Amino acid sequence: MMKRTILIITIFILIFSTSINASYQNLFEGYGSQASSGPGALFYNPAMLGYKYAPMLDINLLKTGFEFGNNFLSLDLWNEYAIKDTLKQADKDTLLMNIPSSGFLIHQRLNANLLGLKIGGFAIAPRIVQGVSTNFSKDLIDLGLNGNQLGKIYDFSTSDYGAILYGEVSVGYGQPIKLNNKHNLYVGASFSYLYGVAYFDVTKNTAYLNSDSNFYQSTDTVSFRLCVNPKGNPGFGMNLGFAYDISNSFTAGISLKNAYSFINWDADSIDFSDSSDVFNNGAILIGEGIINLDSINLYKLIDMYLSGDSINGDSIFNKFIDTTFSKSYAPFTTHLPPILNIGAVWRGIYSPWKLSFNYEQGFSNTPLSSVIPKFTLEGEYAIGRFLPVRAGIGIGGKELIEYSLGLGLELPFAYIDLGASNHRGLFYGLKGISTELNFGFRSPIWSNINCIIKDSTTGKPLVADYTVTYGDGKTFTRTTNADGKFGFHTYSPDVKIQIKRKDFETKTVELSLEPKESVQKTILMQPSTGLLICRVIDKLSGKPIAFAPVNIVSSKLYKAKSDSTGTTKFNLLEGDYNIRIHLKDYVPFDKSIKIHKAKSLTEICELKINKGYLVGKAQNAKTKAGVACEITLLDSTLKKFKVINTDKNGIYRVLLPSGKYTMKVKPLVKHYIKQEIQVEIKPAETTQKNINLLKKRMKFTFRNINFDLNKATIKPESYPILDSLGMIMVQNPSIIVKISGHTDTRGSSRYNMRLSRRRAYAVKMYIVKHFNIPKSRIISRGYGESRPLVYPERTESDYAKNRRVEFEVLREMK
Repeated sequence: MMKRTILIITIFILIFSTSINASYQNLFEGYGSQASSGPGALFYNPAMLGYKYAPMLDINLLKTGFEFGNNFLSLDLWNEYAIKDTLKQADKDTLLMNIPSSGFLIHQRLNANLLGLKIGGFAIAPRIVQGVSTNFSKDLIDLGLNGNQLGKIYDFSTSDYGAILYGEVSVGYGQPIKLNNKHNLYVGASFSYLYGVAYFDVTKNTAYLNSDSNFYQSTDTVSFRLCVNPKGNPGFGMNLGFAYDISNSFTAGISLKNAYSFINWDADSIDFSDSSDVFNNGAILIGEGIINLDSINLYKLIDMYLSGDSINGDSIFNKFIDTTFSKSYAPFTTHLPPILNIGAVWRGIYSPWKLSFNYEQGFSNTPLSSVIPKFTLEGEYAIGRFLPVRAGIGIGGKELIEYSLGLGLELPFAYIDLGASNHRGLFYGLKGISTELNFGFRSPIWSNINCIIKDSTTGKPLVADYTVTYGDGKTFTRTTNADGKFGFHTYSPDVKIQIKRKDFETKTVELSLEPKESVQKTILMQPSTGLLICRVIDKLSGKPIAFAPVNIVSSKLYKAKSDSTGTTKFNLLEGDYNIRIHLKDYVPFDKSIKIHKAKSLTEICELKINKGYLVGKAQNAKTKAGVACEITLLDSTLKKFKVINTDKNGIYRVLLPSGKYTMKVKPLVKHYIKQEIQVEIKPAETTQKNINLLKKRMKFTFRNINFDLNKATIKPESYPILDSLGMIMVQNPSIIVKISGHTDTRGSSRYNMRLSRRRAYAVKMYIVKHFNIPKSRIISRGYGESRPLVYPERTESDYAKNRRVEFEVLREMK
């Protein structure tokens, strides 16, 4: 039974030892790499899933690495001694001298991610992890090279063996927290379902061999745990991470991988009679083997012979070797080793350089970790932005010293990375090698800018030339499309856009961009000129005048003609101008204006035609009833120009050239008196002239012609009434009228008589003086209180009715 167990354990170790392996953390997986912010961030620092330079979409087809290393055998030693059929003692001594006192360590690891997916801050990815660590004690190798040396005690307790193979599916999320324009805090976590396939470790090993010329003695105790289950053993894993933007170009982070994890190992018990079934159906075993070789020498063998015992291998084994083996098939639980990572990345904002630093600290020596801290410094230079060349150096860990080189192809929608590193030396002095392959598809990490250029005054799109200058000084110049739109993408966080167009002020826009930011911007161009819009219309009709010659006069003359809507436009520099329009049959138009840049001025140019309408109504001066008339128009030379007739209601309307006219009005109704009226027709205006016709014995009574108390002095507020009476006299040059003054009964009749005469005379003389009317045409009389309208007077209203001035048409002059 013991021999079968040892055989299975040996086969198990050999299977793992001959596997192709890779590091638990791939090359160039530090901060700032493509791998660190894609789906692979689930296993490194999940906070980087929300990193500002991480693509929104990342489909990682494959990310895998392979590692094999040891602490003793270099290519130089292999090439020197592997070809020898026999090793001389000096060769053996040289080999032993190169083996560290801790023993000959061989470590292999595998890490392969397949079909990882990242969308925004969320990611999911499966992977396979395998690691083997085998350490052979130096005394064991010494025994193998030189054989048993009498008098020497061989210590094999430093020999150690460990192996693990598991798969996992991890999901996680990284969230950026914006603190200000320059600083973001990133937090993230990932959770994994673990699928344990195989596990082996040695939990205890105390073994030594002591031989002398007189005896041979050995003690060996080995405790181990073993589980193989192709069906898988369930487990759980959790990674935590944080990162912080110290500046726009510098980010630092910390993560704890396997912050909490476990795999529950369980399978059917081992049947050693059929070792193939172990690997087909699974098996579990916790065992401890103890071998004690009692002191044996030649005398004891002679004693056996003399006692009659047969001397052969089995009899000697049974006589002197005591073996015990205990086993258990109980399930057991293991924890993946926690690993602390602290790192930082510096990105040259305007340069293709990138530098990153990483510190890795394990807390136990396992196939996947080392208690020896590891410091890694990596640099990257991107040739033409798409061909990154990488180099790095690592100190510590199982590799002790590591030199790395890498090459990538970073396209907007795809990427591929290759890397390799040497362990513990260069070229033929190396004692291990790691390789990496990483490729997939992603969304671009650039920022998108889409702009439209518009006139700030009209809001209409403009076609213009624009020049884009990136933060690194690179520029390009293009022209917008017909709709004034343009767009481009950039990796630069700082962009300056300069827009130029004739007759507009040059506009410069500066943008500070976040990675993956999408900017929609409307850029308003301010004209360097002002827009003058002239609308030419006929003032009289209100209709537009087409093809009118419009001249804009300053130090320079600008000419244009109005379109079918009467509109014409000018782009003018800021300053003072005159609008001049000379058009036949219209009064010349001349107006001063001031133009301000970037502003629009609309001028309504109303052209006055050299004609105007004369409209009005011939009516009874007292009742306002219409009176049909014949009107003869005389021009300014008193030459007969036109004769018109009103309608039966006395209404008339006639279009006349501008100028002064005399209207001779002949009523067509009996008893009305002819009139003669002066009128002036202004260009493009309508002149309203109502004709108030008089009849014989027509009397007008006025109670609002006021005088100073007890005087005949007319108060100024009465002048408009007297002016209207004067106009009647002018317009009716053939009439003779009487002006009568009347008082109320207060005061003596004699006093009232004198006062009324004086007041009537004052009215007469006002008209004579102001309207140049002959005195003979106006008769003034005062009647005092002799002709009251209300008698007896009882109220103030009665008194007011009796106080009056009457204007009466007596007759026409012959």
